[in-house]
Amino acid sequence: LADLRLERVVLSEQQRSLIDIGAVAQTLTEARDEGHAEENANRQLLPLLQKRAELLVLLEPLLQRRISALEKSEQTLQEQIQATEELQQMLDRHLLWIPSHSVIDADWLQRLPEGLLDLIKPSRFITTMKLGLRNYHQQPLIWFGSLLLMLVLLELRRRAPAHIEALAIDTYQIRKDSYQTTIKALGWTLLAALSGPVMLLLLGQLLRGIGDPGRFSHSVGQACMLLVMPLLVVQLLRWLSIERGLGHAHFRWTRQRRVALRDGLPRIAVVVLPLYFIGSLAFIRKLDLAIDVQARVAIVLCCVALAWSLWRLLDVGRLWVVRGETGELSKLRKLLRVFLPLLLLAIAILALAGYIYSAGMMLQSLLASFGVIVTIAIVLGMLSRWFLLGERRLMLQRLEERRAKAAQDSVVAGEVTAEPEENITLEQVNAQTQRLLRTLRLSLLALGLIWVWSGVLPAIARLDEIALWHFSDSGPDGTTIQQPVTLMAALLGIFTLILTTVGARNLPGLIEISLLSHIRIDAA
Repeated sequence: LADLRLERVVLSEQQRSLIDIGAVAQTLTEARDEGHAEENANRQLLPLLQKRAELLVLLEPLLQRRISALEKSEQTLQEQIQATEELQQMLDRHLLWIPSHSVIDADWLQRLPEGLLDLIKPSRFITTMKLGLRNYHQQPLIWFGSLLLMLVLLELRRRAPAHIEALAIDTYQIRKDSYQTTIKALGWTLLAALSGPVMLLLLGQLLRGIGDPGRFSHSVGQACMLLVMPLLVVQLLRWLSIERGLGHAHFRWTRQRRVALRDGLPRIAVVVLPLYFIGSLAFIRKLDLAIDVQARVAIVLCCVALAWSLWRLLDVGRLWVVRGETGELSKLRKLLRVFLPLLLLAIAILALAGYIYSAGMMLQSLLASFGVIVTIAIVLGMLSRWFLLGERRLMLQRLEERRAKAAQDSVVAGEVTAEPEENITLEQVNAQTQRLLRTLRLSLLALGLIWVWSGVLPAIARLDEIALWHFSDSGPDGTTIQQPVTLMAALLGIFTLILTTVGARNLPGLIEISLLSHIRIDAA
């Protein structure tokens, strides 16, 4: 359509240039036939130019009709796309809660051996190896480049513990401690955690490249790539919880939390990650036998293993420990210790009852929620560290000011000067930064969980369809139209207002740490 519109503009320019045919013929004659008679040249050119002008006149309405037809087709296509998107949203909202397979019965038990044998069929893996060898001979540079990248990451992983421990020593020395130390420790932690996920990512890309979509090798490659994020979360938690690591020396995680993660993570990962891979592979292949047997078994076992692990991790004195508090005061921990295992067992029951797609989506959203929680923990740990160093820098600055003031007063004998009044105390700074962190933690957690679960829970998706009231607005053509204010918009507005109010009330402490401790300027 754009090419035709441009062609119409060019056509108009050509028609405009042929208004005076005699002048055009004279120009062409002077340019090309300098040695020939002008009269003879004009006699030959004039009919041709006249015919060209007539053809251009006939061509213009043809172009206009084609443009009009394409414009109507474009409008129809846009309407069809919009209708398709609305239908897809309706299907995602309603079909997710319709059983996809039958309940566990005797017939299913008879299919169980066949489904498990389908997973480990040797011929598929032999074919995948042959395709891989053929692709290696065709594109050796890609394979060698992937191998070289893996060797570099493994070498960085080998060096990471020494660097992380050396950076942890600086955190115990006030004069050497700085936020750059924490950033470097985070960088080495990420480098150490990346080797396994990057290996899976490279393997997935290579397997996807050796076979066409629909082949077993291509499906295995996609399943490997889906496993990258869960493995990255596990590796990050593992490296965060090492002794003198980022969680210990910089975030000040309690020993009970670090021990619980170090002991529990390997057991969880060795069971859950292979099951997650098997379930993902079954859904990617889209075969009824694979989904009915392999995905169902993987979901049920994964949910049972996760429920048992969370029940143990959320026990007293393990993962949920607050520094400085000896008693058990958290009702939220007790609630989560019961609710999360029950939710996982409910997902397993859904899979057993035939809601395999629904159970798979909910389990995927739950694992993504764990990833969101880990990401928020790292972000808030970095912010807490920044606030802590700012408070420490402010404390040292005020201590030096008091010492300088005391030295000056001791020199001037008999003269008594009043100590300048501080605009904000360190206790107020600490209280305000803690309130900011608490509000930010809850806000990020709420937004992250809504983003993860919006595709699964119909209630969240329908919040944008409930209109509370309408207001008048001007449309593109100047007419007055009624715009709805949805429940989602109202909730976002309330959330923004609360976040703004909390931020404004606690802004002085943030300014004191981030700005006033670096420059010589009054708080006002």
